[in-house]
Amino acid sequence: MNKQRLLQIGLGSFGKNWFQNILPYSKEVEVCGVVTSNAEKGAWAQKIAGLSADQIFADYREAIRVLQPDLCLIVTPPETHREYAVYALEHGVRVLCEKPIAASEADAEAMRAVSEKTGIPLAIAENYRYFQILRRAQALVSAGKIGRLDSVRFDFRMHHEIENYHTKMRHPLLLDISVHHFDTIRFVTGLEAESVDITTWDPAWSIYVSNSCATAELTMQSGVHVSYCASLCSYKSSTTWMGDWHIEGESGMIEIRGNTLTLTTAAGAVSEDFPESDNSILSMLDQIAADFAAGRTAENAIQNNLRSYRLAMRAIDSADRGTRVFL
Repeated sequence: MNKQRLLQIGLGSFGKNWFQNILPYSKEVEVCGVVTSNAEKGAWAQKIAGLSADQIFADYREAIRVLQPDLCLIVTPPETHREYAVYALEHGVRVLCEKPIAASEADAEAMRAVSEKTGIPLAIAENYRYFQILRRAQALVSAGKIGRLDSVRFDFRMHHEIENYHTKMRHPLLLDISVHHFDTIRFVTGLEAESVDITTWDPAWSIYVSNSCATAELTMQSGVHVSYCASLCSYKSSTTWMGDWHIEGESGMIEIRGNTLTLTTAAGAVSEDFPESDNSILSMLDQIAADFAAGRTAENAIQNNLRSYRLAMRAIDSADRGTRVFL
């Protein structure tokens, strides 16, 4: 089987992770070139992947024109996503773009509109829903194993004070991390949010320029309530990136603590352990690439991911206004 030829745009910290730890192991794609304006990063890419100098480009337009890739992977700051994605789509190249979709809803809607106008698919790299443990939770919920849903408690704690563009973002927690959590809440419950009421703050010792902690109440369809508590500045106590969950149903509950899922019903409690090395990004990449090649709508298509993005943006509105916001 011929792999799809992928052009990667961006070689920052996230881009390097994609390039070194994800793409070499893909069954669906192979790198045909890289776009970076940094000569040292270009030389690093050549050394790591054995690329030639003529596969490294400073200009994404030239790279797309010369290489004519099947797929563009965009791993750059959110404010650049619209420019790169729109150009690729208008030149017939499928796009996988890192989350969040963009820095503004106007940019996100423009990207969706161009994808629909050209008929070229655009998907967003929202990988948390590809963790095996969360896919197991979703399967249990959708199969009715705990009956009618009532509530979800979600707790996320991480000490993540790393100097990069995130520390300078406005609402870095909500726009860059909570959007993952909101996406998985939608995925696991199968429900859309109807309103959000959130409070955010920043500890005195935080290196973020904007609020990095939050508590929220989400009201989902069917009256299901979600209590959400999250921090990027936790002192020592940490969850996994996908958080700890307590999902309460009419006839049972599901708990996720670390890499263990426990289903409790009238029949008793059954626990399952999942691998810590679960590579959700690779699983996501290969599934989306396979969907693209087969002409199927990807699970992470922008039309679906816009719902998670809008929820994050309404959470920001709620935090700024100090009141509940309806979607």
